[in-house]
Amino acid sequence: MSAHTPQEMQAIVDASAEAWNLFVRTGLETSIYDQLRQVYLPREAGQICLLHLYLSTFDTAERQSMHRDSELFLHYASGFIKELLPTNHLNPEYRQYNQKVFCKVIRRIMRHNSYRQSQDAIEITEYILGALELTRSMNCMILTWDRYREFAHRHHPDLLYQSMLIA
Repeated sequence: MSAHTPQEMQAIVDASAEAWNLFVRTGLETSIYDQLRQVYLPREAGQICLLHLYLSTFDTAERQSMHRDSELFLHYASGFIKELLPTNHLNPEYRQYNQKVFCKVIRRIMRHNSYRQSQDAIEITEYILGALELTRSMNCMILTWDRYREFAHRHHPDLLYQSMLIA
């Protein structure tokens, strides 16, 4: 990342923050998140919801294949993590970039009037922290996958056959 000018870095931060903002807002507005919150804490519910959003980008047959074949899921999950979190996190400039993105996302979400009125700020922060954790760790991704499948089997058996559930 060191080859970028300050203006380019700012543009990258702004674009990343907007993408994360959309990702988080979309998840918070889904009916599946409300259902997950009845079973899980905000961080875990957010992780499962965001995994559901990601899985919803695949067609039904592919989701069913991932459900049956954990190796296929792991293949896609590692791609998801690599796409959202480049591996050079030991670079101080990259850490600073991540901090800027995280702070911008939190500010934008907290400024959004409907969230101030309808959701607790701590819950939103936990949701965002869960999203960051999900995109940083294959172990977290696997645990979230297990929770997703458990939730689907116990509370929402048709989850794998539906597209994204938005209220």
